[in-house]
Amino acid sequence: STIHFKNLQEPRKPQKFFVGPFIITKLHGKTTVEVILTPEFDRKHPVFPVKKPNVTPILPKEEKQFLKIVKEKELKENNQDTILYLFRYKNGIEYDEWLLTDKAPNNKTTFRAHGAAKREQT
Repeated sequence: STIHFKNLQEPRKPQKFFVGPFIITKLHGKTTVEVILTPEFDRKHPVFPVKKPNVTPILPKEEKQFLKIVKEKELKENNQDTILYLFRYKNGIEYDEWLLTDKAPNNKTTFRAHGAAKREQT
């Protein structure tokens, strides 16, 4: 019979690997914290070791170098026709952005070059 087998029961360890968040009350050193536990964990000791979280380094903002205007589209905004331009930068296509005329980089030279390129195509 299987009455005396102990491994047929549910596992006794909690299944959740992450429970919380808990309120931190004290810091004990660099890697240990004391927390306020919920009633289901009242039999646990409230001081836990913690790992130092992976801190992502703050990278300096990359300077985008303008390459050319790729597309343009007309929009009606506040009953006025506005033109949005898709700007391509030398850093790659993931940096492409739609901008209005007044927000364009190198305002005068940018649109002169774009106008000249449009005239050459036609």
